[in-house]
Amino acid sequence: MQEEHSIIGKILAKYPEITDEEQQVLTDWLAKNGNRQKFNLVIDNEAREIDLERFLQIRERKEMNREKYHAAIADLSTEKKVVWWSKWQTLVAAASVFIVISLIGYKWFVRTNKEVAKDKVVVVPNKDVAPGQYKARLTLSDGSVVVLDTISGSKVVQQGSTTVYTKDGQLVYEQKGKQNEVLYNTLTTAKGETYGMVLSDGSKVWLNSESSIRYPVAFAWNERKVEITGEAYFEVAHLGNSAPFQVAVKGMEVRVLGTRFNINAYADETITRTTLLEGSVAVTPTGSTRQQILKPGQQAAVGEQALEIIDHVDIEQVVAWKNGYFQFNGEDLKTVMRQLERWYDVRVVYEGNVSNQHFGGKMPRDANASEVLKVLEQNDIHFRIEGQKIIVTP
Repeated sequence: MQEEHSIIGKILAKYPEITDEEQQVLTDWLAKNGNRQKFNLVIDNEAREIDLERFLQIRERKEMNREKYHAAIADLSTEKKVVWWSKWQTLVAAASVFIVISLIGYKWFVRTNKEVAKDKVVVVPNKDVAPGQYKARLTLSDGSVVVLDTISGSKVVQQGSTTVYTKDGQLVYEQKGKQNEVLYNTLTTAKGETYGMVLSDGSKVWLNSESSIRYPVAFAWNERKVEITGEAYFEVAHLGNSAPFQVAVKGMEVRVLGTRFNINAYADETITRTTLLEGSVAVTPTGSTRQQILKPGQQAAVGEQALEIIDHVDIEQVVAWKNGYFQFNGEDLKTVMRQLERWYDVRVVYEGNVSNQHFGGKMPRDANASEVLKVLEQNDIHFRIEGQKIIVTP
């Protein structure tokens, strides 16, 4: 325990400039009871000490950038104005928005062509929406359902020769002896929930909100196959070529030997995306014989038309949800709101015309909904929170 505290202390001392390995250690630690509150307290205290100085520096820089921007526009031809508008407008907007961000300790930037607006998020008293939680439902082979939360170290059920228990906020399958009967379980998260698990072969799976995975309690010696909906991140245990790991998902089948990858296949998204972080996977669109091998950093996007391979994907953005963040890189408002809708278990309603602005940035997912909306409102987009409903207004 003392060693763990020492490791966590070193990570927190240099947070957020940490490696992927350190991020994983921190994520596992945060999943344990009470650690999330400790983390928030440490980060908030550090943020308060530097916020005022950062605010003053950024305000001065913003004014300098604004002056440079107007000078550049005045000196350029019509053709060049288009190019410089984008460049300087981004600098001015980023600096303006960061003033607000620095006051609450979050890293966030927003692309916009409007001036910063005042905070206008309207929240009915005591009706703010809390962030999601570590929770899921386990449906056993006989149809019975077990509700899972962050309680650790407890046995859930015995499935044949396989013991099912929870540890460190994850569901764990431990096979002891031969499994004579093929039994299937399903782990499901609703909106506002996320959960992780370890399959009987040692493979690890994390489910995002409104997702599910169906799997055998114990895998056969020559096949490992699961089915998912929604979004899941996998770290597959390598058992050799004799037991390939397969994922059946909307629009495609993914076949792997040992690797780390993320699949996003929500029903309300038009494209199913498989993103490879490490190893190699073979992706085959449903109903097709064409197989595409992915390399690390590539993404297979399958829509109604065809399979598209995207190179040099922002891996950090793809798995931000698993590491406890919202992260966007030029997404439109509806794409952003769909993520908030799933995580906060709310219904988003649009009044009037929807903004065509695009957003980028990073923010912890353990913030209340109003805190995220306040950042988005810096672009003159307004919201009302009424119970479990977020209303977007012009």
